[in-house]
Amino acid sequence: MKGPAVAWAAASVAAHVVALVLLAMSRLARPAEGELRPGGLPDPEGPAAVVRLDTPPDFIEPRRFEGPFLPPPTTELPFDRGWTQRIDCTIDDRPKEAPPVHDPLRLARIRVSPPGGNPGEGAVLAALRWLARHQGPDGAWKPTLDCGRCLPSPGNDDHRVGVTALALLAFVRAGHTTGSSAVYDGISFAEVVRSARHALRTAQDAEGCIGPYRDGKFMYDHALATLALAESANPCLPDPAVRRATDFLLVAQNPGLGWRYSVRPGENDTSVTTWAVLALLAAEKNTEERYDYRGPRAWYDSVTEEAYGRAGYTHRGPRRWGIPWPNENFDHHETLTAMSAVVRKRLEGSNAPEYCALDLLHRDRPLWDANLIDFTYWHFGTLAMVEIDPPNGKRRKAWKEDTLRAILPNQRTLAHGCRNGSWDPVDKWSAEGGRVYATAMNAMTLRMLSD
Repeated sequence: MKGPAVAWAAASVAAHVVALVLLAMSRLARPAEGELRPGGLPDPEGPAAVVRLDTPPDFIEPRRFEGPFLPPPTTELPFDRGWTQRIDCTIDDRPKEAPPVHDPLRLARIRVSPPGGNPGEGAVLAALRWLARHQGPDGAWKPTLDCGRCLPSPGNDDHRVGVTALALLAFVRAGHTTGSSAVYDGISFAEVVRSARHALRTAQDAEGCIGPYRDGKFMYDHALATLALAESANPCLPDPAVRRATDFLLVAQNPGLGWRYSVRPGENDTSVTTWAVLALLAAEKNTEERYDYRGPRAWYDSVTEEAYGRAGYTHRGPRRWGIPWPNENFDHHETLTAMSAVVRKRLEGSNAPEYCALDLLHRDRPLWDANLIDFTYWHFGTLAMVEIDPPNGKRRKAWKEDTLRAILPNQRTLAHGCRNGSWDPVDKWSAEGGRVYATAMNAMTLRMLSD
């Protein structure tokens, strides 16, 4: 019996050793809590794995609202106070290699269109989110920005009022008011609108002028601010700031004609006159006034060629216009013709003479190509096509396709970090308005094409 007992004992020890070895191997093979199995999948039999990923370089940690958004009432101009950015743009925006583009319009539609939506809807939202992230704590936007990641960032900070008005208009024309419920990146669009209105109202002086007299071209800023306040105001509640702003516009008008850069300088131009007329038309709903437009009509008549519908800048006939430097090398477009056509249509309705203005625009459709880029022209050209040409018109259809093809593929994306949603300031007027102007103007243009 001694021999079998020894054999059984040896077999038992061997079995226990094998069991211990297998148990140890299984423990080594099983990932610890919070780790991943080979292949990146959590162990279904173990406790839930806590997967921690490194923050991607494009991620922006939004700053949430804490406490009241609006700054306390002050008599100090908001644009003269210290400027700080709403977010800390400390992300890696090194360019990523993009896939080859064979059909820019199709690629753009895939990238920015929500399911069942229209081309450009997603691009407009991305633009508004970029604008919201870069709004200053006082509600204003700065043309040159203070964001070291959103480069290039040219601009003239004397036009803070003007670019703030354009940014506010982009939100309002996309359907956002002080009652909007939209919140993105932790930022309420209603608060963005409310704060921007506060900034413009605070910048208004006792005479009604919105913005400082910092240079000879302050009438652009005032007209834009008047338009933005009028369109964003509650139509059921008269806004005293809108009335004071329109009163100042009327005081600044050259008797019997239009407007120029300052108060009754004796000279007129089609560009400032257009913004002023659009502001007055928008303000009528709030002030319950009906303004006299015989002067602007006389001005448009004096600079418009009856045979072609082409409108001039300070006189009849084509003329290059713009800032002598650095945009003097940009190509001339029919911006003034589009402006004139839009105003005539709004003032005279079906009786407005179309001439051949839309034909001129049709032959000069948008193209993203170096010195041909002009966001202001694309905006007013789109406005003219939408308001004058029939919905199924050939000119309108061709204009829409080329505008989408020009704008959508060139919007910055997640691959560009903090610039995501914006457009680079590369057009004829970006030297003045910067990236804020470029983004706001293109967002408004796309919004018209999404209707």
